[in-house]
Formats: sequence, C-alpha cells, structure tokens
Amino acid sequence: MTDQAARSATPPSPEVSESYTALDPADQGIVDKVRDLLTAKVDKIFASKKERLAVETFYQTRKGTLLWLEGGAMNARAHAAIGHLKLAADEGLDTNDYKIPNFEAAQSDDALAEAELKLTATMLTYARHLQAGRFPFARVSRDIDVPQQPPEPADVLVKIADAANVAKRLKNSARRRRPTRSSSKN
Repeated sequence: MTDQAARSATPPSPEVSESYTALDPADQGIVDKVRDLLTAKVDKIFASKKERLAVETFYQTRKGTLLWLEGGAMNARAHAAIGHLKLAADEGLDTNDYKIPNFEAAQSDDALAEAELKLTATMLTYARHLQAGRFPFARVSRDIDVPQQPPEPADVLVKIADAANVAKRLKNSARRRRPTRSSSKN
C-alpha cells in the first residue's frame, strides 16, 4: 500500500486533524512528517529546546500550514529567504553558518519535512546572529559589556510568515540592528 493510500485508509484522530491539516492536500504527507519530527524525543534540527517548542507552537497555531512549501514545492517565501541568506556576508555574517537545505533533492515527504524544518532553524539562527551576534562579546574581551539579547523565536517566525516581502523584511531587520558608527575620533 502506498503512503497516500495508507493515509486515506486510516483517518487521523480528531485532535491531530484539527491541529495539523494541510490546506493543500498535496502537502498533507509533509505536514504529518513535520508533526512527527517536532514531537520526536530526539531533536537534531534546532539549537535549543526553546526554539523547538516555539516552532512546534508556530506550526500548531498555523494549523499545519507550511512556511516554505506549497503543493510539495518551494514557495516564493523560501526562494526569497534563501536568496537573502546567500547575502549574509553583506551583514558581516559568515554565509557558511547558514546551511540551506536542498529542497530539489528532497523526493519524499520525510525529506521535504526535514528540509522545511531545517530552513526554519536556519532562519532562526540567522535572526539570532543578526540581532545578538554570533558569539558572546565577552569571549573577545571582558571589558565589552554590550547586551546581546537574541530575538524571541516565535516573533521571528510570525514576522517571516506575515511578511509580504520576506527579503525586504529581513533587510529592514538587519538595518535596524546594525550599530551606528561614531564619526568622532579619540
């Protein structure tokens, strides 16, 4: 029996179908796998439990709507986000820190779900680095006392999901957080 036939033969439980039903039937298998990955005991995707919980809540709130995929393929939001990540050096960041999953090579629901969550994790890492830096300033010198408050993962996800133009939203976030340079010399 195929995965699709098995899914249609076994109706999902009411609580699962209410919280994770894809808007596009082509995405339902991916949505199911995203749910499975988020509820797994072992997490190899997210940097912290707080991020994983924020992502899980985000997808539940969106009732299973995927962030980077539509109809089993990358959407415009994914293309814009990936294009922006490739320009991370323009913000003084190392592009190698932002692993971009290969959606084209992902041929199964499992692989697409993992790519969906990996791009989400990458975007959270990028937002954290953009706002708080890549490492604590105290590692450079104990004399540096600059607050490094990372953004809330839930806020980052909502802003990305709600943005009409993801690249523009990310660019504006980078500009707001970029330190100003003093023109006076000591």
